[in-house]
Amino acid sequence: MKFPIILYNDLILKKKSLNLNKKHNISSLINNMFDTMYSNKGIGLSAPQIGLNINLFIIDLKGKYKNVFINCKILKYFGKRINLIERCLSIPNIEVNILRNEYIYIKYYNFN
Repeated sequence: MKFPIILYNDLILKKKSLNLNKKHNISSLINNMFDTMYSNKGIGLSAPQIGLNINLFIIDLKGKYKNVFINCKILKYFGKRINLIERCLSIPNIEVNILRNEYIYIKYYNFN
């Protein structure tokens, strides 16, 4: 099942996402998120972008790296600052230059 993408002006995109606990069964949600992301030609998708206020996102970097991130928290930014061209499925047809740290150290759970 493919979800509609929530656009940039929706307030759910500004809310702090809630963490999941191990009791949540999210396997079909994750599969549907990948279907949604691929059908929109994305490389990443977060749960708020499909209207769910939960701390969950997925990525597939053109077959180089694919993962599910649950309850992700950034612990440290490091490395030099680099300029990246980014797009977002919630802001269609727009590319922007973003200055980001080269590396981040994160803590998260994956699906397994």
